[in-house]
Amino acid sequence: MCIRDSLFLMGAIFCWFVGYNATETFLTSYGVTVLGLSTGQAPLLLGVASLTFLAFAVPSGYIAARLGRRKTIITGLVVFGVLLLVNFFLRNATLIWLIMGIGGIGWSLVNINSLPMVVDTAASDADMGTYTGLYYIASQLAAVVGPTVNGYIVEWGGNNYNLIFVVTPIFFLLAILCMLQVTQGEAKG
Repeated sequence: MCIRDSLFLMGAIFCWFVGYNATETFLTSYGVTVLGLSTGQAPLLLGVASLTFLAFAVPSGYIAARLGRRKTIITGLVVFGVLLLVNFFLRNATLIWLIMGIGGIGWSLVNINSLPMVVDTAASDADMGTYTGLYYIASQLAAVVGPTVNGYIVEWGGNNYNLIFVVTPIFFLLAILCMLQVTQGEAKG
């Protein structure tokens, strides 16, 4: 894979994980402070997304085999990003649970196919470890940056946890723009 493709793919991975980690970190606080859920109920907002993610993990791989990984990942980012924007305007826990459930399906389209895409960009089997390491550097760096950036934004917004539903789609959009530049990483036949 050319360096340019690798940089854009790692940039995309970094951006979508910054976005996802921002939502993951603050969704429970949102549920308690904005929706008035109990501290026992609020984690279920993300829990439903996690369950649908797991249920859709295998179909996500089949979809990518049919449509291509890049298209599948972009579709997942669009689906989940748009649904999160819808959440910005809602204040109904039942609707948000439903939306997060569908969002978990979108997230599976992204997450299930990203590491295989990275591995298939390796020029040789000897490079697989290097590319896997790059994937984890991008994703783990995002795990530090995402909650920190979003924490500052929530604080700047007067502790408005609803802002997570704007921040995450912005990072998903940046990831899509990076993915549009990636030309390799589909399954090797």
